[in-house]
Parts: sequence; structure tokens; C-alpha cells
Amino acid sequence: MNRVKYLTKDLLIKLNAKALRGKLNRSLQGLEDLDPGNKYPVTETFVCDDRIIRCWIALLANEAGKDLAVQLDMDMKDYHELPAVNI
Repeated sequence: MNRVKYLTKDLLIKLNAKALRGKLNRSLQGLEDLDPGNKYPVTETFVCDDRIIRCWIALLANEAGKDLAVQLDMDMKDYHELPAVNI
């Protein structure tokens, strides 16, 4: 069984604010329009250094059924504390 990490709207806003404060390379805009009831899965990651991980987060599917993903840099500790769901 695989586990998929995800973010809620509140977590996205919190971690995005932290990325902005830390002047990390990837942050987001327009998070106010997200549905607070959704879980936004982390679809891919890239370790930038020993402290920062870049996450691709699926926000929605387009008409062709493909996920539209955004990138957010976060502290490795925050990434490891993200909630996860079994799939």
C-alpha cells in the first residue's frame, strides 16, 4: 500500500507564508480561491539541499483530465509532518 502526502488549503496558506518569509525559490499566489474541503496531493518531490524540498502539488484537473500542479519549496521537517493517506 502506498501513502500519499497531501495539503489542505490551510496548510498550503501556512507553508506558503513560511516560504515567502524564508525567501525560498518557489511560492504560490491565489490560494484564497481553493476549496477548503479538498486534499491537495503532493505528486512529486525534489530535494534541493539538506534543508529544503521542492514539492509539486496537484490543485485541480483540467478538461483533458490532466492535473495542474504548482511548486512549493518547504522545510524538510514540514514536509515530513504533512498528513498522508493510503491508496
